[in-house]
Amino acid sequence: MKDRKDIDKKYTWNLDVIYSNTTEFDKDYDLVIDKINSLKKYENTMMDNSDNFYNSIRLSFEIERLIDKLYCYANLSFDLDTSNNNKQELCEKISNLRSKYSENSYFIVPSILKNDYSVVEKYIKENILKPSGMMNTGFEGTDKLAVGYQDIYDNAWTLYPGVGYSATSLISNVPDLLKWVDALCTNKLISEKSFKEMTTPYKGNYGYGFVVSKDSNMISHTGKIDKYNAALAFTKDENQIYIALSNYSNSSPINLFNNIQKTLAPFYG
Repeated sequence: MKDRKDIDKKYTWNLDVIYSNTTEFDKDYDLVIDKINSLKKYENTMMDNSDNFYNSIRLSFEIERLIDKLYCYANLSFDLDTSNNNKQELCEKISNLRSKYSENSYFIVPSILKNDYSVVEKYIKENILKPSGMMNTGFEGTDKLAVGYQDIYDNAWTLYPGVGYSATSLISNVPDLLKWVDALCTNKLISEKSFKEMTTPYKGNYGYGFVVSKDSNMISHTGKIDKYNAALAFTKDENQIYIALSNYSNSSPINLFNNIQKTLAPFYG
């Protein structure tokens, strides 16, 4: 078996893309410790208001991303040389860090589950829907909701009974989704940096919550629940925006989009 030093570099991991030196690693490690300590202040106040809810969730996400980065570097470094005691100690250090985070973040999920979900709804309305001008989008049921059809042959139909909390949590329409796309692309909701990260394909064609076409630069997402289907696709410059909402179970909004795109392709050069 060849030693690592004897193997062509193109066949080896390049850990420098994670951390180029241990000083950078230690800097992030110390940053995580500080953030974990900051998380403690939300233990009894997380659901007091929408700002506390958002800040605590955002902080926990930041911590988890950094811990994952530290963990990846430490374990890959150890895999390169399992006889290196320093690398072993690095892995143990991160393992302890993850335990510390778990001990100090235990309250997040129970706090959300035991409290009135209206705090979450209020934050979304104040910080997403209102700034975007999405006045016809919300959590409340409505008698204007489109009837959902199961099949054209048996005439079966049902009305979706209510609003869930994850998939199907919001009721919206095409004009409001158009406003949402514009708010994303013009940085009304998130920063330009976050939007770039969100719409950059990292694994295959997947970004953060979107499929990103490397060929057409089209950003898209689809969804389906019971009788309802939806598809959303747009370009960052908003030259092309496609939104389709269907209340028929066997419809395919994304196939319709693909056909429309092929028809219009000559006009986009």
